[in-house]
Amino acid sequence: MLKHLISLVWIGSLTYHKEKIDGEMMEVTINNKKEIIPDNITVAELIKQKNMRGNCSVWVNEKHLLLKEYDTFVIQANDDVKIIVILGGG
Repeated sequence: MLKHLISLVWIGSLTYHKEKIDGEMMEVTINNKKEIIPDNITVAELIKQKNMRGNCSVWVNEKHLLLKEYDTFVIQANDDVKIIVILGGG
């Protein structure tokens, strides 16, 4: 089952364009890659700025977030963020 499930998801390529942002920055790990992102950014804002489409599942420091938390959960410096974009399946 797990092997089949893995074929249904895509881990987004997360390259942040620094020229698009102003203000203070912080370092976090996103999908096992160190990245610099704006301070005080929520999960929903990060997903939007990464141009990730569709449904996403997000873990921060190994805690699986609920969809309703995306608008209010603020990412902190040195957080470990995992984002998986669900493509579909059946």
